[in-house]
Amino acid sequence: MAGLAASQLVGPSRSRFLDSVPADPAALPSLSELTPGFNITSAPMRYEYAYSLAEFLNGFGPGALRKVIDSICDGATPEEALTAVTGLKPEEFRKAWHAWLQGSAAR
Repeated sequence: MAGLAASQLVGPSRSRFLDSVPADPAALPSLSELTPGFNITSAPMRYEYAYSLAEFLNGFGPGALRKVIDSICDGATPEEALTAVTGLKPEEFRKAWHAWLQGSAAR
Protein backbone atom coordinates (compact mmCIF):
# COMPACT_ATOMS: atom_id res chain seq x y z
CA MET A 1 0.00 0.00 0.00
CA ALA A 2 2.90 2.35 0.65
CA GLY A 3 3.95 2.13 -2.98
CA LEU A 4 0.47 3.02 -4.10
CA ALA A 5 0.28 5.82 -1.60
CA ALA A 6 3.47 7.25 -3.09
CA SER A 7 2.03 7.30 -6.59
CA GLN A 8 -1.57 7.78 -5.42
CA LEU A 9 -2.87 5.36 -8.06
CA VAL A 10 -3.00 8.01 -10.78
CA GLY A 11 -2.93 8.17 -14.55
CA PRO A 12 -2.94 4.98 -16.59
CA SER A 13 -2.63 2.77 -13.49
CA ARG A 14 -5.80 4.25 -12.03
CA SER A 15 -7.62 3.96 -15.37
CA ARG A 16 -6.67 0.28 -15.71
CA PHE A 17 -7.82 -0.40 -12.18
CA LEU A 18 -11.12 1.45 -12.57
CA ASP A 19 -11.76 -0.33 -15.88
CA SER A 20 -11.36 -3.65 -14.04
CA VAL A 21 -13.99 -2.90 -11.37
CA PRO A 22 -16.70 -5.56 -11.66
CA ALA A 23 -20.24 -4.57 -12.62
CA ASP A 24 -21.68 -6.37 -9.58
CA PRO A 25 -20.86 -4.76 -6.21
CA ALA A 26 -20.97 -8.21 -4.59
CA ALA A 27 -17.88 -9.10 -6.64
CA LEU A 28 -15.75 -6.50 -4.83
CA PRO A 29 -13.47 -8.02 -2.21
CA SER A 30 -14.49 -7.48 1.40
CA LEU A 31 -12.10 -5.86 3.84
CA SER A 32 -11.59 -9.30 5.40
CA GLU A 33 -10.53 -10.63 2.00
CA LEU A 34 -8.09 -7.75 1.60
CA THR A 35 -6.39 -8.07 4.98
CA PRO A 36 -4.92 -11.58 5.38
CA GLY A 37 -1.39 -12.14 4.17
CA PHE A 38 -1.62 -10.17 0.94
CA ASN A 39 -1.30 -13.21 -1.31
CA ILE A 40 -2.00 -11.42 -4.58
CA THR A 41 -3.39 -14.54 -6.27
CA SER A 42 -6.27 -14.77 -3.82
CA ALA A 43 -7.54 -11.29 -4.72
CA PRO A 44 -6.20 -9.83 -7.95
CA MET A 45 -5.42 -6.13 -7.69
CA ARG A 46 -5.55 -6.35 -3.91
CA TYR A 47 -3.32 -3.32 -3.39
CA GLU A 48 -5.42 -1.23 -5.75
CA TYR A 49 -8.62 -2.27 -3.99
CA ALA A 50 -7.10 -1.56 -0.58
CA TYR A 51 -5.94 1.85 -1.73
CA SER A 52 -9.32 2.70 -3.23
CA LEU A 53 -11.05 1.57 -0.05
CA ALA A 54 -8.80 3.91 1.95
CA GLU A 55 -9.63 6.75 -0.46
CA PHE A 56 -13.34 6.01 -0.12
CA LEU A 57 -13.11 6.00 3.68
CA ASN A 58 -11.79 9.58 3.56
CA GLY A 59 -15.33 10.59 2.64
CA PHE A 60 -16.46 9.50 6.10
CA GLY A 61 -14.44 12.22 7.77
CA PRO A 62 -10.96 12.94 8.97
CA GLY A 63 -9.32 9.94 10.55
CA ALA A 64 -11.89 7.39 9.34
CA LEU A 65 -9.21 4.98 8.14
CA ARG A 66 -7.30 5.37 11.40
CA LYS A 67 -10.49 4.66 13.36
CA VAL A 68 -11.09 1.46 11.36
CA ILE A 69 -7.52 0.33 11.98
CA ASP A 70 -7.73 1.17 15.69
CA SER A 71 -11.01 -0.71 15.99
CA ILE A 72 -9.50 -3.80 14.35
CA CYS A 73 -6.48 -3.54 16.66
CA ASP A 74 -8.91 -3.45 19.60
CA GLY A 75 -10.40 -6.78 18.50
CA ALA A 76 -13.21 -5.90 16.09
CA THR A 77 -13.54 -7.78 12.83
CA PRO A 78 -12.91 -5.64 9.73
CA GLU A 79 -16.65 -5.61 9.01
CA GLU A 80 -17.49 -4.57 12.59
CA ALA A 81 -14.91 -1.79 12.36
CA LEU A 82 -16.32 -0.50 9.06
CA THR A 83 -19.85 -0.54 10.46
CA ALA A 84 -18.78 1.30 13.61
CA VAL A 85 -17.00 4.03 11.64
CA THR A 86 -19.31 4.42 8.64
CA GLY A 87 -22.68 3.39 10.06
CA LEU A 88 -23.13 1.08 7.08
CA LYS A 89 -23.68 -2.66 7.24
CA PRO A 90 -21.07 -4.64 5.24
CA GLU A 91 -23.27 -5.07 2.15
CA GLU A 92 -24.33 -1.41 2.27
CA PHE A 93 -20.69 -0.40 2.53
CA ARG A 94 -19.72 -2.59 -0.42
CA LYS A 95 -22.51 -1.09 -2.55
CA ALA A 96 -21.56 2.47 -1.61
CA TRP A 97 -17.87 1.78 -2.31
CA HIS A 98 -18.80 0.23 -5.66
CA ALA A 99 -20.92 3.27 -6.59
CA TRP A 100 -18.02 5.53 -5.62
CA LEU A 101 -15.64 3.48 -7.78
CA GLN A 102 -18.06 3.63 -10.70
CA GLY A 103 -18.32 7.40 -10.25
CA SER A 104 -14.52 7.67 -10.21
CA ALA A 105 -14.32 5.73 -13.45
CA ALA A 106 -16.78 8.13 -15.08
CA ARG A 107 -14.62 11.18 -14.28
